[in-house]
Amino acid sequence: MCDMCSPKQVVAITSCKGCLKDMCRRHFNDHREKLFKDLQNVFDLHDNLLQELQLTTNRASKSSDSNNALALFKQIDEWKAKTIERVSQAANEARANVERLFSRKAEYDQLKKKVDEITKELKDQQESESFVETDIDHWMKQLKQLKADLNRPSKVDTDPPVLQVQNIDWNTIIKISSSYNEHGKHTNLAQNQLEKGMLYLLSIKYP
Repeated sequence: MCDMCSPKQVVAITSCKGCLKDMCRRHFNDHREKLFKDLQNVFDLHDNLLQELQLTTNRASKSSDSNNALALFKQIDEWKAKTIERVSQAANEARANVERLFSRKAEYDQLKKKVDEITKELKDQQESESFVETDIDHWMKQLKQLKADLNRPSKVDTDPPVLQVQNIDWNTIIKISSSYNEHGKHTNLAQNQLEKGMLYLLSIKYP
């Protein structure tokens, strides 16, 4: 009997495998019509979701043009310029240290000054003819010592300086974080990493 006609006793001609009800022809036709309307509702929801997804995707693809994104791009460019400037400055300081360490100009200037003093003394004594054996021995000793000083290897030759470069973690030196990430922080740039990561040290060690 038709479950939809109850309590009337109407012969059922078929049954629905979805709702498991027995139906007469009239109720079966009504039931199928309702199912078609329900299916149309599914299509409508499907089309609406697809359209909304497309709009959202289009907006997301243009998110780089938003004011917030442009502000972040500007900060990144500023950080990049500052980093390049700091690296260049550190490299120049290291070069200056190398030049200072390997230069013996001050040492040679001091030797030249001592030689000039001996030269003047020799000429004065030669003109006055007042020198004796002890003077000659003294001058010879001084000149030999100055020659030894001139030929003595520098400290950088016997114990070369070593370049020490602090490693930089490029994966963390700059990053973008937001309020919905695991740390719960607002968007920021790791500017403070710049000075920590850009340390170039040149040192010389002597025993």
